[in-house]
Amino acid sequence: SPSSHVLKEPMDILVQKHMLEHADGSGLPGVVINYNCVEFSCEKDLIPKLEAFASEYSNVYVAPFAKMSVKIALTRYGKIETLDSFDEAKIEAFIRAG
Repeated sequence: SPSSHVLKEPMDILVQKHMLEHADGSGLPGVVINYNCVEFSCEKDLIPKLEAFASEYSNVYVAPFAKMSVKIALTRYGKIETLDSFDEAKIEAFIRAG
């Protein structure tokens, strides 16, 4: 398991897969929110806004992932949704649908 629900370094893809299946080993399956602020221009407050979801939900993890072709990727087991900009309602709906 990662050391925190908010990571400042990329989460290894195998760890991401495990978190999607089991989160912390009990409870809801995990949701991983990755962002790419290397290849995309990110608003100054984007990362704190995304990290807030990890504080609100016990099964949400947030980490950078510079090698993806989208700005924001929401992932849960068997489903991925991508966003070009922060959309609180879409992120909330994605997390709650799991």
